[in-house]
Amino acid sequence: MPLASAGLVKAPDGFDNLLLFMQNGVFDPSEPHPVIPNCLDSVCESDFFNLVSMDRSPAEIEALEEQGKAFFNARFGIDVDQASEEGRVYLFRFTVDPRAQYRAYIVSDINVPTEGFFVDDGGWILMITDEDGFELGGEFAGQTVPYGSMILFGEYQIEVKRGNTIVDTIVLSYRSGSFVSFDANGTASFGCEIKRGRLDENDFYDLSVPRDGLAQGYAGPFQPVGNGLVKANVRNTLTFNIDFGGI
Repeated sequence: MPLASAGLVKAPDGFDNLLLFMQNGVFDPSEPHPVIPNCLDSVCESDFFNLVSMDRSPAEIEALEEQGKAFFNARFGIDVDQASEEGRVYLFRFTVDPRAQYRAYIVSDINVPTEGFFVDDGGWILMITDEDGFELGGEFAGQTVPYGSMILFGEYQIEVKRGNTIVDTIVLSYRSGSFVSFDANGTASFGCEIKRGRLDENDFYDLSVPRDGLAQGYAGPFQPVGNGLVKANVRNTLTFNIDFGGI
């Protein structure tokens, strides 16, 4: 019997590719993940994504972290290794909690089943920890961002499946185009530049490397569903101005 499919979606005029991601997994956030440590609010402070999903060695992860630092400094004027910034910013490696069920429900020119393709997500988050906020440099010189704001440098890995078999993986690198700041209701919008391929192959930390498209979305608070369970609540639309040849 054929798998249920969301149908073949074509990118709208003006774009070569369109993807739609959502997080809508139901889970108990008070329970630790059985494999990945340090998970809170669907983000795990862990190397799991880089070590396991992307199959990188500790040395390769360290090298990419240095690239991430160079990006944060070039775009936002934040040198995380400066002693003057100690205690004002916090850089950590992250893995999105798989229980949040980050999935691609639309990938243009590919028949996607109604349950979507699993999206693995991880990399580095730089968070402002100074309660007075942080005055930026780089492309944002003179602007101040509040406590708790974040910027990201990482990758999505999409598992393209037919039945229970992974037939392909699509890797997309991303770098923040602006800060992510949550409001009093726990909601935030985000915007990242994206490029096809792995971070260790495309030098996307270097701002002279052009983007292939944009990832823009919304992150909201968990939605309670009863018995201590919550539903994740993230939407992310990705558009590309290059043709992948039917990724």
